[in-house]
Amino acid sequence: MHDLSHIASIERIKDSQNRASFLRLDMNENPEGLPLDFVESVKRDITPSFLATYPNDSAFLQTLAQFLDVSQKNLCATNGSDMAIRYCFELFGRKDSTFVSVYPTFEMYAVYCQIFHLHHHKILYRDDLTIDAQEILESITDDVSIVALLNPNNPIGNVYTKNEVEAIITKAHGVGAIVIIDEAYYGFAPQSFLPFALKHENVIVLRTFSKLFALAALRLGFVCAHPKLIAYFQKIMPTFEVNALALLFGQRLLENRAIIESLQQTQEQGRKTLIQLLQQAHYEYQTMFGNYLFIRPHSDVAIVAQQLKEHGILVKTYRHTILKDMIRVTIGSPKTMQEFF
Repeated sequence: MHDLSHIASIERIKDSQNRASFLRLDMNENPEGLPLDFVESVKRDITPSFLATYPNDSAFLQTLAQFLDVSQKNLCATNGSDMAIRYCFELFGRKDSTFVSVYPTFEMYAVYCQIFHLHHHKILYRDDLTIDAQEILESITDDVSIVALLNPNNPIGNVYTKNEVEAIITKAHGVGAIVIIDEAYYGFAPQSFLPFALKHENVIVLRTFSKLFALAALRLGFVCAHPKLIAYFQKIMPTFEVNALALLFGQRLLENRAIIESLQQTQEQGRKTLIQLLQQAHYEYQTMFGNYLFIRPHSDVAIVAQQLKEHGILVKTYRHTILKDMIRVTIGSPKTMQEFF
């Protein structure tokens, strides 16, 4: 057996508890989910014949292309955006090269670094939870193969300007590196950088249906990139990458923009409600972009999180130094935010 020490050393923390009975404000899922009547209408298309047939993503991709106003050649569907991240490392992460991202960030980037033998160059947040994009630029050297810009970044929620992103893409192109623009939380950000994936051959935009679209259970995401890059993804993906239920729900949702707009409005109203409640009770909080915010409790974080859990509410805590004194709370409807508070 070949050496698997780099796999054995990966630290993974998985919560084995059943979360179904909780108010789940810990993983940035939509707390309320999609409208029941919409779900029931889609379920009527799930016949025995439907379930007995292998999935075909062509109708979903055609609808997605129309929704985004891009060519279908620029798209491929993936089993969640975290699988798309893995494919990026598998395709473009040169062994023993360097991967650049801010830190802390979505944990799977560090995991894939270890799996595919990349060194993780971490651009650390300042104490005020801001990032200097110039540090990212300066870190892009000849040994870099992948740069990741999460916009907004998970967990903190910062975003980048158009000029910052263009400068990073240009610098990365000069050293032969790709730039992943991870837009998992694009629906809660001031702008999308999707056009850069159509313009540059070294840019890959990733999105998921797990956050704004409330389909976390179905594991649906997609890649938008130059057709040459999309062809590489298609060559290494399984024959049937995404299940038929995910494709069906995703397509129907894209066809119903009113629901998507309603999901965004509900989240915005919930954010305003929670911020007002926090201000009235003199709580310190940190909010940028994304469907979440950080709160500094008046007492010990671990105790607060445990007491919330005993009341049926889950929130996120962190071991990282700059976040260890705060809880992160997923934003839901005004009613959900009042229940949490």
